[in-house]
Amino acid sequence: MTQKTTPANTIIIPLLYHTLLIKASKVLRHKYDISTGALTVLVYAYFHACYISPLFTIRSLYSLVESYNYNRLSYYINKLVLNGILCTHSVQTNKYMLTSLGIEIIEQMSKETELLLYEWSNRYNI
Repeated sequence: MTQKTTPANTIIIPLLYHTLLIKASKVLRHKYDISTGALTVLVYAYFHACYISPLFTIRSLYSLVESYNYNRLSYYINKLVLNGILCTHSVQTNKYMLTSLGIEIIEQMSKETELLLYEWSNRYNI
């Protein structure tokens, strides 16, 4: 018997993944001393680097991150630069790019989320 897709299933699965992602980010937030907002901006920067261009401006990231205003986004990017997670481009100083530390954090967050999903699935025999 296959499970029928219902509106509740459509909502619950993303919420479950979001909850596990928040739990996974908790470890990284403490390890690298960055806030949830900065981590969110880092995820958008990674998305931009993978699918649009490795270099980005605050304005180009602003078009993706609609939940923060321009000043808040600028604040988080500056925090990430100070922590060595993002860096400014050597020639075009108004452009930013991910550092190896930023990529490492994203990879760790992905692994941690997968581990939490695996543990949760085993706990509930799914």
